[in-house]
Parts: sequence; structure tokens; C-alpha cells
Amino acid sequence: MVLLHIKQKDDRQFLFEAPAKDCVDTVIRDLVLVNNLQLRILGLKEESKRLALYGPSKHPDDDEDSDDEGSKKIQKYRGPHYNKDPHCRRTGEACDPETSKQITKTVEDAIALVSKIVAKLRAQGQSCPEREPPIDADTHKAMMAHYFKQQEQLKRMAEDEDDAYMNAQWANPKSLKSQLHGMACNMQFK
Repeated sequence: MVLLHIKQKDDRQFLFEAPAKDCVDTVIRDLVLVNNLQLRILGLKEESKRLALYGPSKHPDDDEDSDDEGSKKIQKYRGPHYNKDPHCRRTGEACDPETSKQITKTVEDAIALVSKIVAKLRAQGQSCPEREPPIDADTHKAMMAHYFKQQEQLKRMAEDEDDAYMNAQWANPKSLKSQLHGMACNMQFK
């Protein structure tokens, strides 16, 4: 078995397992089918969000725009969950929030079923593809910023030869003795 890691973008990648004896052409055709399925599911996800927010699509012959203020047509009754579509492609009659949650959950479950595949294919005779970095660019930037701050702090501490802390009360080596002597004056024995 061969495990292929197909990667087009950071958010669009998946793992694909194929038998080693399969022809490259067969594997590529299978990869294309899986990739197309992934694209369809992502499109379905976007359209389901719009369905939940703005309701079903308008009929292609329905050019009626009853929301225009200049319109002299009779205003239609709008349901309790009416939300006008900014692109005017949907009716605006959104479903209730509970149904909206169910639609979103079903689509998320469908996306979770599509396996992650990441692969880089090269033409015959080309060298092997570069390795993927172990961490992404944002994490690398954050790590470098943290390292730089730590180095600056260490430099400041090394350059700081200030002995001002020696004048503090907590640094006085004779404070215990002076406290006890001060107490002795106020102490009374019976």
C-alpha cells in the first residue's frame, strides 16, 4: 500500500491510500474523483449556509423585486425569519434557527467523512518534490517573535548592573536583628 498526501491549499488537502501495484493513471483518476467530490461538498457547505441564512433560491423566471421602495406592487407577507439576501438570488424566507442548526450539522458531518489527502505529483524524470515544512508559516513567525523577545530580555538583564536593589528593605541583611531589637524595647515581662 502507498499513502499519498494530496495538497492544493493549506485548507484543501487529504490522504489517499492506493495499492502499490496499481497503475499511476488509475491512481490519478481515483484522486481526481475524490478531489471533485471534495469540491462538491465544499460548494454544498457554502450553499447550505446561504440556505440557512436567506432561504431557498428564487425561480429563474422570478425577476420580481418586491423589496424595492419604488415598487408599486403589492408587498408580500414575510415570515418571522425573513432575512433579505444581499445578492437577490434567494427569497429571504430563512428557516427557523433549529432547522438551520440541523442543516449546518449535517453538512459538517459530510465534510468530516471526506478523508484528508496530501500529494505532490511530478512528471517523469523530475526530482522528488520538496518536503513540507514541519510547521506552518504563522506558527514559525510566532516562534521567531517569542525567541527574539527572549533574546532581548536576556541582553537587557546582562547589561543591567544596577545595584539599586541593594538599598531595598528586603535586601538588608541586618533587618532581622533590627526588628528584634525594636521588639525588645516594646516587650514587657510579667
